[in-house]
Amino acid sequence: MICFFYIIFRVILGLLFTTSAGGIKSRRQRQTINADVPEHIKPYEGQNEENTQCGLVLLPGCSCTNHTETTLNVFCNRAGLTKLPSLEFGPEPIHTLSFEENKLTSIHTGDFFGLKVDRLLLGNNSISELNLLSFWGLEYHLVALDLSFNQLTRIPSDALRLLRNLRSLNVVGNKIQTLHNNDFLYLTKLEVLSVDKNPLTVMEDDCFVGTNLLLLTADSVNLTMGLLGIPAKDLQNLKGLSVGGNRLRHVNDGWFNAYPSLTSLNLDNNDIRELSEDAFSGLEGTLRTLELNGNKLKKVPREAIQHLQNLESLELTHNHIKKIYARSFNSSKQLVTLNLRANAISDISPFAFEDMPTLEEVDLRENQLITLDEHTFFYENSRVREVWLADNNWLCNCLLVWLRKEYRKHTPKAAAFVDLEQVRCQRPDYLADRPLVRIPKRELTCDHDYYYYYDEFEEPIY
Repeated sequence: MICFFYIIFRVILGLLFTTSAGGIKSRRQRQTINADVPEHIKPYEGQNEENTQCGLVLLPGCSCTNHTETTLNVFCNRAGLTKLPSLEFGPEPIHTLSFEENKLTSIHTGDFFGLKVDRLLLGNNSISELNLLSFWGLEYHLVALDLSFNQLTRIPSDALRLLRNLRSLNVVGNKIQTLHNNDFLYLTKLEVLSVDKNPLTVMEDDCFVGTNLLLLTADSVNLTMGLLGIPAKDLQNLKGLSVGGNRLRHVNDGWFNAYPSLTSLNLDNNDIRELSEDAFSGLEGTLRTLELNGNKLKKVPREAIQHLQNLESLELTHNHIKKIYARSFNSSKQLVTLNLRANAISDISPFAFEDMPTLEEVDLRENQLITLDEHTFFYENSRVREVWLADNNWLCNCLLVWLRKEYRKHTPKAAAFVDLEQVRCQRPDYLADRPLVRIPKRELTCDHDYYYYYDEFEEPIY
């Protein structure tokens, strides 16, 4: 009996929504907007009442584009809406429907009834709660939902339970403090979850149960227990994890053993000063991308990365690394990209990148380099193709003649230094701020007082 009344109720509601006057209609359903239209969907002053695009009559301030030959994108961003108008697109499927940056406070039952929408964007509104039927009608089509930068204080699990095909959920920038047990229980196809910039203090043990998460981003939340505050038991299939900006001071040895499928790890903008040999234990054969930008590392974490056999990209920008010692990275036999930008690197061993046959890109901009050995990047079987060197403390003397020479001859070596024309001298004073490659060879001498540069090494860089 309950099922019978539910069916009757849905049919009646469907008839109401397909016959009501709306702000967005197909050409076949076009009606004249008159004085009885509510204030929140009236045309702006001085604007033509009829806004026709893609065969639809749209609200003033809305626009439409063709996503494919059979699907549309409809954008009603910054339209001043305080509630959603009735939406009638006829049979046209919608790839993206966007109401970002409006003044919406809630979604009412049936607002999306009868629509076929793949991606729904509701970010930057003032939505504080959602009821069980807020997304009624989108059960079988919606795959991506953006609720970022609203006023939610918890995951709207009741409203989400209908979205059985949802694969991506974004609740960044809300006021959620706890991920409760079973919050995502019915989202069995959920693969991407973004909870960044929430005041999260607790993730309960069963908060991810029922999901099939492949990517979890939890940047700039309040992980009071550090990485231990993330329950891993339902994240065995996770391939990407981002926990940047959480003031993490260390990585617990063996913590990643619970993530046997992880290929990408972002630990940017934390307070990590050092990493132990077992910091990434469990990721030896899977991890391909490691981001440690914006931490407080004083040296390359050689011991921590030496067992990451398949590491392809390593990001270490904006740390406090001063020297690159011999064979600092050569245990990473698959490394392709190495970013060391914006550290305090003043010395690089000529053997720093030896025996790294897959290395192709190295970024050394914004450091304190004074000189560079000719053989640093070029050795037997070297594949280095892109090196960035600008914004360093270059001492332009006879030791850098080789670099100018390669540039003038347009050799393959010179081609690898992609920003060579931006390399400017810092010393000697009479060459300051001049491009190295524009200085005549006779001026690149070692006769001046800067020929010798002394530094007290804690240990040899060779």
